[in-house]
Amino acid sequence: MTNTTINKIILSATTAMFLTACGGGDSSPTPVADTEAPVITVPATATVAFGGTYTPAVATVTDNIDTGLTATISGTVDTHTAGDYTITYTATDAAGNTGTATTVVTVSPEAPDTEAPVITVPATLTVPFGGTYTPAVATVTDNKDTGLTATIGGDTVDVNTDGNYTVTYTATDTAGNVGTASTVVTVTPQYSTTDTTITDALTGLVWDKTASTTCTAPKTEPTIAQFQTILDYTKSSLAIVDGFTLDNDDSHYKTSDGWDIRLKYGHINNTTAATKTICVDASNEIVPTRQALTKDVDTNEVTDPNTGLVWADTATDTARLQKPLADAVAYCTGEGMRLPTLTELNSIYDRVNKKLLAPFTEINNGSGHYWTSTVAEADATQNWTVGFSPTSTDAWSGQVTGTLNTSTITFVRCVKDAE
Repeated sequence: MTNTTINKIILSATTAMFLTACGGGDSSPTPVADTEAPVITVPATATVAFGGTYTPAVATVTDNIDTGLTATISGTVDTHTAGDYTITYTATDAAGNTGTATTVVTVSPEAPDTEAPVITVPATLTVPFGGTYTPAVATVTDNKDTGLTATIGGDTVDVNTDGNYTVTYTATDTAGNVGTASTVVTVTPQYSTTDTTITDALTGLVWDKTASTTCTAPKTEPTIAQFQTILDYTKSSLAIVDGFTLDNDDSHYKTSDGWDIRLKYGHINNTTAATKTICVDASNEIVPTRQALTKDVDTNEVTDPNTGLVWADTATDTARLQKPLADAVAYCTGEGMRLPTLTELNSIYDRVNKKLLAPFTEINNGSGHYWTSTVAEADATQNWTVGFSPTSTDAWSGQVTGTLNTSTITFVRCVKDAE
C-alpha cells in the first residue's frame, strides 16, 4: 500500500467524523421551539360619559411567528354607574402562547339634573255660565324621570261667577326641579245682550229689555218663578239685574200666575193689580229637576236635597218665636242654626199653590212674615221677610217685603247647612 492510499483513508475517516460531530451528512435538522407570546396593543385608559355608549377599543395583535391573530374581550361597562371598569383583551398563537392587555374604562359621574319637567296644558279654556268645569288633562315630560303627574292649584273656578280664573299645574322631578304651567279659564257672563233682548245662560230665558203691557207669541208674560230669576236683592233701587231699560219708578209688574212685583224694591205681592210686565221667550227654558224634600220625624227637621239646607219645623209656641231681629238671630244661634237668607227662605215657598212646600207643617210658628238675614238695601234699618199663611188668599201669603224696622216683632224660622 502506498503512502497516497493511506493518506486518502485517513482523510475519509476524518471527514466522516467531522460531519457526524457537526450534524452534517444525511441526518434532518431539529427546529427551534416558539416560546414568544403575541403582543396586544390597546389604549391603557378610556373615558365614557355617564349614560353614554361604550364601544370597546379595537385591539392590534402582533406575533413573532403567526399572523392574522385577533383578541377576545372580557369584562363589562355599566354607563349608568360611575366608576372604573377593567376590560381584558386576550390572544393566543399557534404554539399556545397567550398574550393579554387591559384598558381601564372610566365612567364619569352623572351631571346634576337641573332641567325642570315640562307641563303641557291648553293656554285657555272657556266654560259657559252655570256649566260644568273639568280641569284640562296635563301632559308631563322630563329629561330623566317618567310617570310624573301634575298637581292642580291656583284659582278655584266658580261657574256661577263670570270672569277669568288662572289654574296652575305643578310637577316636581326626583331631583327637585319644579315645572309649572297655567290655563286661563274664562267663565262667560250669565247674561248676554242685544239691542232689544237679554238672554240668561242659566235659565235659557230671553227677556225683553223694556216693559210692555201685552206680549206677542212666542213671548209671554213670565211666571213668578221666572220673574224671580232676574230679581237682584243686592241693589238699592230697581231690584233687577243690570241691562234692562226700565223706568226707575214705583211701578208694579204682573206675572202670568197671579202675582205682582213692586220692581223698585223687589217686593213680591199676592195680588193681580199690576198692568206692566216684562215679556219673555221661554222656548229654550232650562228647568232644573227638583228632588222632593224629606222630613225626619224624630228631629222634626226638613232636609232640602236641592240646596243642602236643613230646616227646623218644630216650634208650636208662636209667641215665643215672634221676636225682633236681634233676638231672632240669637234664638237660631242657640239652636245651633241661623236665620235663612231671602233666597233660602224663598226656596221653600210654593208660589204656584201659594203655600209651603211639602213636607213642612203648613204653618209651624204662625201666620205672618218671617225674618231673613238679608238687609233691605233700600233702607239698611230693614231686613227682608217672607210671608207664610195657611190660606193662599191672605195678603201676606208668599209676600216678600222689607219689615219697617228691625225692632219689629215677627216670626222666626231657623236653618242650618247640612253636616
